[in-house]
Amino acid sequence: MPADEWLSVTEAATHAKRHEQTVRRALRTGRLQGYQHKECASWRIQREAVDRWLKGQPAEPRRIRVA
Repeated sequence: MPADEWLSVTEAATHAKRHEQTVRRALRTGRLQGYQHKECASWRIQREAVDRWLKGQPAEPRRIRVA
């Protein structure tokens, strides 16, 4: 499976062998990097980000585009 593959919360939890709520908590607190199209939308997480999180490495800073 490619490292740049995008996962749902369920898929990320399965890959990480963690509960879905643990993954969601890590996303909300910024310990795991993920993306939402809009607020309350489903999360998308790169497999590489899950692997970094499992190794205890910090999430990459989010880049915000200013118009």
